[in-house]
Amino acid sequence: PTSPSVPPTLHEAEPVVPEQTGENVVPLVHEGIRINVHATPEITRLMQERQFAFEKDTVEWLMRSVGIGDVMYALGAGVGVYTVIAAKHRGAMVVAFESGYASYGRLCDNLLLNACDGRVVPVPLELSDREGLKELKYDRWRAGQDRHRLREDDWRVRPTSGEHPYVQPVLVTPLDAVIGRY
Repeated sequence: PTSPSVPPTLHEAEPVVPEQTGENVVPLVHEGIRINVHATPEITRLMQERQFAFEKDTVEWLMRSVGIGDVMYALGAGVGVYTVIAAKHRGAMVVAFESGYASYGRLCDNLLLNACDGRVVPVPLELSDREGLKELKYDRWRAGQDRHRLREDDWRVRPTSGEHPYVQPVLVTPLDAVIGRY
């Protein structure tokens, strides 16, 4: 566990280019915890503005509360930063829920990149108090950010608009139903 008296540090490094994909990868290091994330244009911009970093309280909670063999449910997992920490650095089995299409793709990429895909079940569902098909208002160019939200409206057929922000149809279900079914 991390010591609360030691201030957190985030060390940024030059992106490395893996031979197998040719995509930029950014290593993130926080008090001895290292993970790699695919550097999308949005993540690169946020890092330059020093807005993409570990949340100290979240990392401390993970290090203090999650251990080998624990099952953790990551709700709104985004691109998988905390999912990777729980699986790779704490030995947990993680069920990672992410319904945003761009974030879900990057989540799966980052699981493979960090070699923790065998400890994580990525699930492209949104959790809700009932089952159905809802609307997720999602800024399609900002994978991994918290700028999407579930609308109360049921999804409905509409004319194709190409509008920005995108309204994505998503399956919703209660967590209890997922646990009971699978």
